[in-house]
Amino acid sequence: KSKSKPEPKPEVAQAAPKLTAANKPPTADAGGPYRVDEGDRLKLDGTGSSDADGSLAAYEWTRKKLLDDPTKRKPRFGARDDGKIDIELTVTDDQGAQDTASAVIKVRNVKPRIAKLGPFEGQVGELIVIEPVVVHDPGPNDTHEVSIDWGDGAVGQRAVDPDNRSATAAHIYERPGDYTVRLTVTDDDGGTGTREVSVSVE
Repeated sequence: KSKSKPEPKPEVAQAAPKLTAANKPPTADAGGPYRVDEGDRLKLDGTGSSDADGSLAAYEWTRKKLLDDPTKRKPRFGARDDGKIDIELTVTDDQGAQDTASAVIKVRNVKPRIAKLGPFEGQVGELIVIEPVVVHDPGPNDTHEVSIDWGDGAVGQRAVDPDNRSATAAHIYERPGDYTVRLTVTDDDGGTGTREVSVSVE
């Protein structure tokens, strides 16, 4: 008695493997170039950064001590001293991929100035003191010297106290008269400011 052949099992269709596209890294854009005066604040702009196949999850700027928040897209930069500053922005997408871009910030020096003071008066042969010679400069890191033309042919120079940004000048006149004293402040970057002061000597 012949055996019957087993019926073939139906073929089960195999699911095609899902293909996942590789993540494309984001593109960082730090904006710029930027220009700002020392002592001022500047808003940086990283909004030109993008991610073609997802979204940006994080922003991170260098120069953290000069920024109000280095994780913002548009942080504020505080210009403490003149010069050229390089800054970088790193962006991270939702898959962890990163890209970095850089920008240049040009900080311009601002000329210092001397606050209004005087007039002064005194006697021939006596020491006449001119104070306080107060210097205003928006650059917190600048240092200063004051040169003095006393108006009678004599000249002098004084260092400015970096803590209170002031100086004291004194002179003895040998003749009576009305003198115009010319005070010139110079910062460490060569910026200058001048103030004239009247001195009456009897």
